[in-house]
Amino acid sequence: MERDKFTGRFTRVLQRAATAATRLKSIRVRLTGWYVSLLAAILIGFSILVYVSMEKSLCSDLDATLQAKAAQVEAAVKVVPGGLTIMEDAMNHPGNLGSLGRQDVPPPSVSIPFVILDMAGDLKVASGFSSRVLPVGPDVVGPAIHGDTLFGTVKIENRESLRFLSAPLEVNGKQVGVVVVGRSLYSLESTLARLRLILASLILSALIFAGISGYLMAWRALAPIDTITRTARKITAEDLSLRLNLRGVDDELGRLARTFDEMLSRLDEQFQRERQFTADVSHELRTPLTVIRSTSDVALRDPAPTLEGYHMALVSIRDEASRLSRIVDDLLFFARADFRQVRLRIEPVDVDSLMGDVFDYGVRLAASKEVEMEYASGTRGPAATRGAKGTVIKGDRAQLMRMFINLIDNAVKYTPAGGRVRLETGVEGDLFWAVIADTGPGIPAEELPRIFDRFYRVDRSRSRASPGCGGHEAAGTGLGLSIAKTIAELHGGTITVRSELGKGSAFKVTLPLSAIVQGASDLSARRTRPGGGPLRMPRERS
Repeated sequence: MERDKFTGRFTRVLQRAATAATRLKSIRVRLTGWYVSLLAAILIGFSILVYVSMEKSLCSDLDATLQAKAAQVEAAVKVVPGGLTIMEDAMNHPGNLGSLGRQDVPPPSVSIPFVILDMAGDLKVASGFSSRVLPVGPDVVGPAIHGDTLFGTVKIENRESLRFLSAPLEVNGKQVGVVVVGRSLYSLESTLARLRLILASLILSALIFAGISGYLMAWRALAPIDTITRTARKITAEDLSLRLNLRGVDDELGRLARTFDEMLSRLDEQFQRERQFTADVSHELRTPLTVIRSTSDVALRDPAPTLEGYHMALVSIRDEASRLSRIVDDLLFFARADFRQVRLRIEPVDVDSLMGDVFDYGVRLAASKEVEMEYASGTRGPAATRGAKGTVIKGDRAQLMRMFINLIDNAVKYTPAGGRVRLETGVEGDLFWAVIADTGPGIPAEELPRIFDRFYRVDRSRSRASPGCGGHEAAGTGLGLSIAKTIAELHGGTITVRSELGKGSAFKVTLPLSAIVQGASDLSARRTRPGGGPLRMPRERS
């Protein structure tokens, strides 16, 4: 039982020690410690300066008092046959400070003991019983006999210290002996002891007050950090909705809290996109896999299989496998782009040739939907640079082709039969631009900021399928515009969109030029659509 009690107490002591150690590691404790340490150093330094100055001043005053007493004794000495004597009246005269005294020192107390010795070192006059403590040895008297003044400190009874002065004694300009005066240092040491106690008390009180107030101020200043810590512990990948929302704080911690909230908002948005992206990828991959599986199951369960039935099943499986392959290729492209691992084969690209191939693709794509394609080149720009014919840009031709094909495919897909898709190109300054405009239903204004997001579709029911060549359904993946934007940015360009409901949309690609080569012929180029007849040139946009 006793052992269990001891173990429990020991465990509690360890827990308290661990808690105290943790608190010592906190920033507010360390800040308070540095603040108190700095203040302690300043106060101790100031106290030492005050103490040393006071000690020096008191010692200087004591030495001056001893000098004044020696001068007073010298003025009262009289040479008589057989020795020296003291004239009591002269001892009490206030003007008898002599050459050894200081005029700023008050008359010395008569209680200061003194002794007078002749030139042989024999004692001639003593002031009383207290003068017996004065040192009169050769080491004290010797220098004075030779005309020197000596200050010193000796220990006397009860470990008390005595300050003494040994000086030559002159009468009528002739040295007749030595005077030794002294005074106990008890009063001086008591004064210094009281000063030490006062200074120590003031330092201790100031440090205690500074420590408490400093800790409270640090606690108040660093309180937002605890809020940040508690909030951060509650945040998980499944819930990033928590915010600090520190109001009225405009210091470093306030800015830190706002930055933290902004970071959480970005992370929350990114996580939402990742979740949506994962869900969209799963859905897009599941759809062709489901079609492949169901088609193969139907073909295998057919009780009367035919060659034509197997052929149709294989065609369907091939189409879905191709779609699945395109999705995988697009995802691989994004994965490489996110880690900046897309390798572009940079080479001079003739824009006229590139856009001609893009237009030819658009004509073939639009023919099955009875959509009219128009192509106009050189309708903008200064006279010196107008026109795309002969213009060269540096880039990866295959990726640029992919970008424009995605835009053309998107325009044709959403343009109804009898509508029109227009491809227009030109040069402005050191930039090449291309506009792909359609007469489709348009895009709502609130959807425009997200039109280039991965797997994002404005109208998912319409984007799932649209009539394609051969009567098949050409389903979209919602990656085309995002891929086009990524390719443009990899080439240092941009893609912008302008749309109006009921009138159509226009996507503008802007790419930097590497060189401009002017053609010798007319810069206005026209192409015709299948069926003959020139394309109608679009009107200049405002």
